[in-house]
Amino acid sequence: MFWDHLIKSWQISLPMIRSRFPHADERALDALHKGHHCFAELMARTHDLTVFEAREEVEDWLHILHISEFERSDVA
Repeated sequence: MFWDHLIKSWQISLPMIRSRFPHADERALDALHKGHHCFAELMARTHDLTVFEAREEVEDWLHILHISEFERSDVA
């Protein structure tokens, strides 16, 4: 699962998170460890979104990251 990859690669995760959620800070890394819902709730609070909107944004973002990771591994 790509979520696990984000947690394990925390050094690159924050820049990736900030590329999509520019108001994210180090709290985002703690929220990653707590799961999707906690992360989405933090993004909602820090980006003036409803929790529903934030969950959709997070799911879309994860989907895009997963596709690009799949494409990179498919080329190699």
